[in-house]
Amino acid sequence: MTFTDVGLCLDIYGVLVLGLAIGFSSDQHIEALSGTYFDSNSYFARELILQRIDTKLGILLLAAGFSAQIVGVHYREFEFNTDAAIGFVIMVGLALTGYFRDLRQEIGSRRCNRFYAEIRRKREEESQQADGV
Repeated sequence: MTFTDVGLCLDIYGVLVLGLAIGFSSDQHIEALSGTYFDSNSYFARELILQRIDTKLGILLLAAGFSAQIVGVHYREFEFNTDAAIGFVIMVGLALTGYFRDLRQEIGSRRCNRFYAEIRRKREEESQQADGV
């Protein structure tokens, strides 16, 4: 296994992360996102924030994969122990997925709370300006 093979594995993993962000939404999830709710649709904003996080990880994995492929083109004679390389790619993928899923929810919640706090602040300012006029 070469750097090129490792890069291709990372690229495939990156594409899967990007695809999971949008491609596997349930009908109930899509219905919640498309609904009209009083004041705002909190599902929609949260989903956009989570999709942005998924997109960043997917792009990072693609960039790492392409970088490994570039290294592989220039250092063709360097080869990994195949079993060790496959194990490394699988372990890195699983570690990133496990860590990222927990981190994704935490970051998504924080950013969503910050997003709605900013909306409330702007609405309060607008209502104060309207009252003062």
